[in-house]
Amino acid sequence: MEDGETAEAAALREVREETGWRCRVVGGLGDVHYRFRQGSGWIQKTVTWFFMSPEEKAGDCDPHEILDCRWFLPVEASAVLVYKSDRKIMEKLKQKGMLA
Repeated sequence: MEDGETAEAAALREVREETGWRCRVVGGLGDVHYRFRQGSGWIQKTVTWFFMSPEEKAGDCDPHEILDCRWFLPVEASAVLVYKSDRKIMEKLKQKGMLA
């Protein structure tokens, strides 16, 4: 996050910068914590998830950050998720009735 930026504002900015979509936050989905190795040390990372609604296509995806940006129906999205934490977020969306 940038100085003085909230998690919600950072998420909206990151989505816009990386995918080219300007969105609005519908609701929060909680945090995911993980760590990864970088060089000789470990990096602890917390990702705060938000459910967003797309407002307008305002640019292109960042080819250094995003390989592909596509829309899926919920059942299709569930089939292509790779990470366990992402599958948990999808399940939380279903439980909250946020997916059609």
